[in-house]
Amino acid sequence: MITIFYSNTTQNAKNKVYPYRMDADNLSQLRFALSNDYVCAEYKDNIRSNEKFLRSNCVGLDCDNDHSDDPSRWVTVERLREAFPDVPFAVHYSRSHLKEKHGKAARPRFHVLFPIEEVCDAEKYTELKKSAWSYFPYFDKNALDAARFFFGTENARVEVFGGSIMLDSFLEEQSRFDAFDEREPVFEGSRNTVMSRIAAALVKRLGDTEEAKTYFLAESTRCVPQLSDSELGTIWKSAQKFYREKVLPSPDYISPDDYALQSDEQVASARGSAPRWEVPVEFGQPEVPEFPLEALPDTVRGYVAALAESTQTPIDMCACAVLGVLALCTQGKYVIEGKPDWTEPLNLYVACVAEPSERKSAIVSAVMEPVSRYEREANERLAPQIEQSKIELSVLMEKKKRLEKKAAAGKASQEELCEIASELADFKLKKPLKLYTDDITTEKLVSALAEDGKTAIVSSEGGIFDVLSGAYSRHVNIDVFLKAFSGDTIRVDRIGRASESVLSPALTVLLTVQPAVISGIMSNKTFTGRGLTARFLYCVPRSLVGSRRYRTTPIPSAEKEAYNDIVYDILDEENKESELITLSAEADILLEAFSQRLEAEIPNAHSEVSQWAGKLAGAVLRLSGLLTRASGRRFEDFSYDDPNPLVVPKNIMENAIMLGEYFISHAKAAYSLMGADKVTADAEFLLNVIVKNRLTGFSRRDIMRKTSHFKVADDLLSALKLLRERGYLCEQTVDSNRKNKNSVYLVNPYVYDESCPEK
Repeated sequence: MITIFYSNTTQNAKNKVYPYRMDADNLSQLRFALSNDYVCAEYKDNIRSNEKFLRSNCVGLDCDNDHSDDPSRWVTVERLREAFPDVPFAVHYSRSHLKEKHGKAARPRFHVLFPIEEVCDAEKYTELKKSAWSYFPYFDKNALDAARFFFGTENARVEVFGGSIMLDSFLEEQSRFDAFDEREPVFEGSRNTVMSRIAAALVKRLGDTEEAKTYFLAESTRCVPQLSDSELGTIWKSAQKFYREKVLPSPDYISPDDYALQSDEQVASARGSAPRWEVPVEFGQPEVPEFPLEALPDTVRGYVAALAESTQTPIDMCACAVLGVLALCTQGKYVIEGKPDWTEPLNLYVACVAEPSERKSAIVSAVMEPVSRYEREANERLAPQIEQSKIELSVLMEKKKRLEKKAAAGKASQEELCEIASELADFKLKKPLKLYTDDITTEKLVSALAEDGKTAIVSSEGGIFDVLSGAYSRHVNIDVFLKAFSGDTIRVDRIGRASESVLSPALTVLLTVQPAVISGIMSNKTFTGRGLTARFLYCVPRSLVGSRRYRTTPIPSAEKEAYNDIVYDILDEENKESELITLSAEADILLEAFSQRLEAEIPNAHSEVSQWAGKLAGAVLRLSGLLTRASGRRFEDFSYDDPNPLVVPKNIMENAIMLGEYFISHAKAAYSLMGADKVTADAEFLLNVIVKNRLTGFSRRDIMRKTSHFKVADDLLSALKLLRERGYLCEQTVDSNRKNKNSVYLVNPYVYDESCPEK
């Protein structure tokens, strides 16, 4: 039975009075009470407030599934039952159930009502709700106070689920020995509560035994000041009573001796049918290929190898940084056609991931040196024109000002007004060349793109992601990054700012970031949900720290000049419109075959990076265009006087596909670093628990006794599944003396001994 207090109104957030009481012990009574706005506690004078809290035998919690926009992560009633096995509760579907709310898509939304032992203290009641949230953090964290109310619903839809362990007892059991590992002092004011919880957990785990009492007395030494012997005796007697009256009568309770015997029998039975073990697939540093240097054109290949040698850094980082520079130079000047209805710009988003002290800044500085020098030299040449342009604008503005006065006096002709308006409209202020930036807001980025149609963000850190995350503004326009990657039109119309429009924006991003930054990227659901992370090419090179040489070979002047020449060559082009690069017949066949194979592999081989892999064919097409232009040959008989269209030959498409294959492995490594693969992290944690406790076989309940890491049953099951797939465990189903069959997991002997005889 649970007691509900309700009002005579519905959907009234201002109401504070709940005068009607319903001791509901059947579904009909519960539905009637929940058809009105209601609370789960009694308050003095029937006025809802934390200060007036009197008592409650029911915990009400809210589940709106706002934690994720991924339907596979939503909490359903089935998942709730798995998370709270054998715990009775009622579900009241809210007014927003399976409806759009606050801009979020329709999803399951409901209130959960758990029966509890009656609580007469508001603080203890609130702590119980917080414990429930800590165990299952999908409840609304903002609805944990002692005076929470819920909206009723007409013809309330309610479901009731039975069980033998009430929520407060269940949460105590989940905490088991967690309290014993927390060696912090227990101060006056909470001593009795903490020691009562410890005593209850001990008798459940060890029974009413001397061993349990010894543990209890040992834990009591944490109390400051110490509780008296009589107080400890009273607490222990209360635990013994709890054990006799609540624990032992439960039909699902198994004594410690019986449980140990049952587990041993199950493990022995399962081990009798264990498979022939093989060496498991280890966790750890992902196996990623080294950058295929042969895929780069002659103009930059030697420079990349020499830069890696000189700086003692991975070739991968140097090569990917150079690809970013080539994209910066080429963007906006070319587009490449894959087929008649498919074109791609040549800009790239590149992220090289490396720990601190990996010389990321040195790499970025080296590859950007010719770009910075070109920009500086160009602005030195343009300085007189820039100043002249400023003067011309000043003259025009002065002329406009005089004409305005003349028009105000009625002395200006229509021809004069049209002439000055035309001159101002046609005038374009000459500005210094700015090829890239480091730190920029999204608003400023739109303005930069509006000025020239293209720009780049180059940084040896990941500060731009702080900007995108809203570190400096609550309203961040992530659309500019999405649209500037694809060349989609950007239009910005805001109050207080001039309207801006960019028809074919082009943005290149080159970042060398630490793994912690990448982890933050993936934790931002806006980045992942809207596809920003899927637009990057990732490079996760193996570290050379610990094997780097002090004496290195400097970059040969010939290699440096070749790299400088190709950068200057591309930057010198002044294409009024983007030129079209096409594919040769052989290149077209190769790209089609790669795309078809990739498409077939996405659901299985590349499922962990499916969103990213869906864009890889486009990335390969872009890379083929970059490699073609960077080869230094616009066509076989090079001449700018007769610029024939660029065509991607077969060998360059083969090289672009080779790079695509390389980036697949590195994307998977990067997504793993990003924390996208929570299952892998949970599996590694579980393996550590198994090894630490030297387990050779166990049940799920054994694991739950040894760790409170897994708050949701699905998380533990997913981790167990991955360990089975990697060969660490074998699952066996055995009969038990309980109603259901149990699963026992046997541990691969290779975990403890590589010379395992069971081969």
